[in-house]
Amino acid sequence: MGLRGLVDSPMDQSENLELLARVERQLRVHRSSDNNNNNSDLNDSLSFSSDSPSRETARELWTLVLDVVFAPLWLRIRAAELLGVCCVVLDDDAPVRITANETHKLRAVVSSTCQALEELKATDAAQAAQLFAWLGFLERVLLATRSDVCAAVFRLGSMYAGMLTKLLRLLSSCSTKVFAAATVCLGLFHAHEKRSGRSVLVGEVLHDMKDGREHLSGALLHVINSCGCPCPQERLVHLWNALQLFGDILADETAAALVFLNDFKVLVDLVIRESTDLPQEDVSRLHYMELLERALDSPVYLQSQMYRKRELLEVLESLLDVGAEEDSVMPKDVMDKIKQILMKANYGKVSDKLRILRLMRRWMGEADETHNYPQSLMADNREPSYPQQVELRGFERAVTMAAGISMKTVHSMFVAGAVDTLVQFLPEALTRTFNMHPRMRALQVKGEDFLAEIQAPLTVDKISSKNLLRTRWFSHPESTGGAFSDWQQYAEEECNIAIDRYTQYPFFLVVWVDDNCADQARLMLFSDHYMSDGYSGMVVLNSIFDQVAHLSRGQNHSASVREFPLRASFYDNALSNMWLSKVLIKGIVALSDQHDFVMPPVANPTSASFTEGDPACMRKTLARCKAENVTFAGALVSATVLAFYRAAKSQPEFDPAQPFKMMVDLDYNMRRRVPQPAEEDHVGAFISFADLEWLADAEDLNIRNSLNSDANISNVGRYPYAREFLLSGSTDKKCLLTVKSLHVYNPIPYLGASSIFFVSSVESFCYSMGHKCEDEVAKLLFATWVAICESMGDIEADEKLENVLERMHLL
Repeated sequence: MGLRGLVDSPMDQSENLELLARVERQLRVHRSSDNNNNNSDLNDSLSFSSDSPSRETARELWTLVLDVVFAPLWLRIRAAELLGVCCVVLDDDAPVRITANETHKLRAVVSSTCQALEELKATDAAQAAQLFAWLGFLERVLLATRSDVCAAVFRLGSMYAGMLTKLLRLLSSCSTKVFAAATVCLGLFHAHEKRSGRSVLVGEVLHDMKDGREHLSGALLHVINSCGCPCPQERLVHLWNALQLFGDILADETAAALVFLNDFKVLVDLVIRESTDLPQEDVSRLHYMELLERALDSPVYLQSQMYRKRELLEVLESLLDVGAEEDSVMPKDVMDKIKQILMKANYGKVSDKLRILRLMRRWMGEADETHNYPQSLMADNREPSYPQQVELRGFERAVTMAAGISMKTVHSMFVAGAVDTLVQFLPEALTRTFNMHPRMRALQVKGEDFLAEIQAPLTVDKISSKNLLRTRWFSHPESTGGAFSDWQQYAEEECNIAIDRYTQYPFFLVVWVDDNCADQARLMLFSDHYMSDGYSGMVVLNSIFDQVAHLSRGQNHSASVREFPLRASFYDNALSNMWLSKVLIKGIVALSDQHDFVMPPVANPTSASFTEGDPACMRKTLARCKAENVTFAGALVSATVLAFYRAAKSQPEFDPAQPFKMMVDLDYNMRRRVPQPAEEDHVGAFISFADLEWLADAEDLNIRNSLNSDANISNVGRYPYAREFLLSGSTDKKCLLTVKSLHVYNPIPYLGASSIFFVSSVESFCYSMGHKCEDEVAKLLFATWVAICESMGDIEADEKLENVLERMHLL
């Protein structure tokens, strides 16, 4: 029969049952129904005597709980429940407290927890009651045991992580009691991790797990709301743990992406309510303020369009007013935290900034004199009138120097899920998005050098008449009109067609829907680079999804649409124009169809390549970069140099005896690199570029093939917004829309690099390349570049670059 047969064989449990009966008699436990072994109804009421159980009783019950091999699960659960009765009788958790020399008990508890979560069905009433009883015991153990002892659990590796994973999955389908109990246990485990300097739940499990983790934010909201003011004393620790866990999730970039936008807004509502209702002396307010600080620093706050910003400011101001009174009992820690939040807050409106400054002066006992405020706060805050004129500066001038030529960018995003709902609400959602971001409505002024005008907000009819939304359905895998999978060719060809900046808005959206797979669609957002950049497209797409979600839930009021301020152009005059005259040492020859740079410029065609990487490679690469304390952008430069070296070696002009040299340009998103960043993620060409005074002498420049460098690298970065949107009020997964991938690309119609590289990421790295060289050379360059990028996680710290190519068989 073998060992497994021995273990699985039914054991005689008569001695154990006799022990349980004896303990029940000793505790005088009475149940309203008989105990039917594994089918016992644990919801029955319990009553017990006041006789103190002996230490021997607790030891005997622990013996049953620890017998994970021979004692059946139901019996261990009953023994654990009786241990809880011992704690109640004694009014002390000593019977379940685990000491430093009893860590074997923790291993057994984790093992039984895994078994209970695996074998007991939360949808079955009797089994759910057993599960609730075990989770109650687990809660008692975690409350009674010190964190330094619990640290032994974290060394269990995959067993501990697996238990957390099962607890998270339990949240998707269980009763309210089990739902709350599981969340409480997760909060306790995280609190012990935090005190032990570990981060398994947030830093590992929430990063790696697929199913169940999206329910955690909603579960934490349930606990926070149920522990609302006044919070019973015995629940305080669970409230604080839930607040701490939610804050740590928001502070972690990967974990924060799991928080649904609606859950985040509910969280803000709860913080406002509880911060207002709590008594002055209540220390829970500090925990709420610490969570609020994390929430305001989170990218989810910007995704929510700074939800209830004004109310938050008013609550914080009122708390400071109360705390400043002579008889105030508001804890100093709370006051200090509120001040920190306000000093870090980036409120954009003049009135908000003035209020904060008045508060600052009140803390310091200074007079409230408006004339002492910084002049930057005294800007005009009136409602805009249209058209609004905006002067084109820096990079904007470079890409608008010739009519009939435009640098057109595409953000190609693949989505899955509730596509029908998405398409239904797209016209209104796109209209709202245009009206939120003023530069999306720009038209260049004819006859005026470097001047554009922001037009009035649009209507749905205008979206249609201007052809700003173009939807196409694919009924067959292949047809005369092409296939759904042919988006790469379409994107390349469309990007080579100029936008008429005098009559056409700089943005439009193309949507392809695959009728053969009803839950798939591709959104291609095209934009003119003079009013857009790599980050802008992501801002616009997220705004569209957010508005679709609002509309699908019946939120049709215009209050959710607020036009952002028209931000000034970014104009970097710190760079020299010397880069234009540097001699290039090229290893790759440009195509003969590339015209020399002349004035006015002549458009040159650009070819495109696209592919998608492996999710595991991305995780490995980013982990390696973090471990070696380098940026991915820096590693990307090295990968590009290696790829160029490999491609150059295939050329007859390559001289291996000479040093290999090339010129690389790097694009930088400047939104957060300026002294006073905007409060919102705004749309526009906000990238660094050289001073364009050289345009005055542009006719004297002679740049061969219009190429001023070998490569331009644009690390667009990770898609920074929510990847999942619940469309309609239902929580059905069929109503979920998920972002799967995003490619970014733009051609270089004139003056630019011979090749331009883009990397973005969602589930994996998404690669794009534009080039102006021979097709075979371009294929070799792109394939080598992608292969190196995908393998960067395997490159050793002391490995030479040429050895990398040899190891990858690329030489």
